[in-house]
Order: sequence, then structure tokens, then C-alpha cells
Amino acid sequence: MNNKSGRSRSSQAPAVNRGWKRLFAVGCSHGHLADKEALETVLGFKERWKPELTIHLGDFMDLGALMGMGRAADEVADDLAYDYTKGMEFLNALEPQTVFLGNHEDRVWKLLNHRNELIRWCASKIKSDLEKGVRKLKSELIEYDLDEGWRKFGDCSFGHGYMFNESAIRDHAEFVGKCCIAHLHRPGIARARRHGGATGICVGTLANIPMMKYAKLNKARAMWNHGFVYGEYCEGKNPETVLWLIEKGKRGWRLPV
Repeated sequence: MNNKSGRSRSSQAPAVNRGWKRLFAVGCSHGHLADKEALETVLGFKERWKPELTIHLGDFMDLGALMGMGRAADEVADDLAYDYTKGMEFLNALEPQTVFLGNHEDRVWKLLNHRNELIRWCASKIKSDLEKGVRKLKSELIEYDLDEGWRKFGDCSFGHGYMFNESAIRDHAEFVGKCCIAHLHRPGIARARRHGGATGICVGTLANIPMMKYAKLNKARAMWNHGFVYGEYCEGKNPETVLWLIEKGKRGWRLPV
């Protein structure tokens, strides 16, 4: 029997369900320096999108006083306990399955063997509380490491990001292949000069940019903006990931759902 299109059912290609799952990724919220409106926006979007996989790409804390192997504590008056609390508050609200350590959290790991006992104890305390908090979320915590600090979902590698230059999005894609990073604070997409092709995406930041005084003389800050990534991925024989980058516009957010 023919259907309304005039084609027999036997001639139609069978429907294929590849098991697509929804994902959502943010990064660089920076603890006490986070932009409240940006956090509310991404949490609201996640509630509507209902992803099976949520990722925080790292720098969920700022830890400014630990810059320069702790030497910044003489000049930076940031409250580490408050910064830690705000960072974990956002993670608890976000409920990610995967959490990456960024270069800001990695400041803690670098100080674990510091010669100053007070700094060493402080780093050990933050590390212990952070790991305990992420375990409570039942999330996987990924180390900050150029080789090991990646997780692949579908055919896309996710990680905090390591290189920081004008071509850094492209450079990450050339290094690891198709990827999604944070780190640079500037939302963007770039194609790699790589056989077979590869696309890199940076999600931008969720921080209150004017509050990030340590970069006040950095011209690159003019490229920073709020953003996030959402999409779908499937595993199996032919894994694939499709991502869409959302960047805040001059008049505010225009969201697809």
C-alpha cells in the first residue's frame, strides 16, 4: 500500500535513532567576581534546555590572593573563604556532571608544597574542601593538565584551555582536534589548519568583567564577553557533537529557548 506521497513504505529509509543527548557547558565564572545576571541567565537556560550532561569548564573560583605563588596576598585583599563559598554556590546550583580545574584553581595545587607552612596549610584546606564539595555533587573532577585535562563527549574534546594568544582558539583545535574551552574569556569559534578539519569554540566568561581589576591594563579585555554553549552529542560507532555558541549582545541576551 502506498502512502500519501505515492511512495511505498518499503522504499522509505528506516528511521535511525542515534541516541542523541543534550549538553550544556559554561566556564570562567570566577567565584566572588561572577556576574549575578549572567549566572541567573545560564541557570534559567539550563532549566529550560534540560541537558543530560552539564559541564563547568573551570575557573569557578578566582583565588586572586594566591597569584604569583601566594605573593599576591600582600596586595590582594580578596576574602578567600568568601570566594570559595561563592564558587561552590554556583557549582551546587549548576549541578554539573563534569567539573574541570582551571588555571585559577590550579594555583591551589601549585602551593601544596610551598615552603611557607601557613600558605601550604591554606592550599591544603582549600583543596580538601573543594574535592569534598565536588564529590558531594557526584561530579568528575578533571585535573588542569595539557595532556590529561580533556574529556571527549561525542567527537568533541572539552577542557579548560591552556594557550592564551590571539589565535588560541584555533591553536587548541590544532592541538587536540574539535574542542570546546573557556580560559580566554572571549566567546568565539575558529577553524584549525588541520587535515580533516577541526573547529574550536570558546564559551567566554560569566564574570563581572569590570571587577577583574588584574586585567585593567590588558587591551585583550575589550574582547571579553559573557557566553555559553549548548548542543547535542551521540556516542557509539560514529560519535558526533553539535554545538551552538550563545553570546550576550549589546542589548542583552537573546536566547533560543
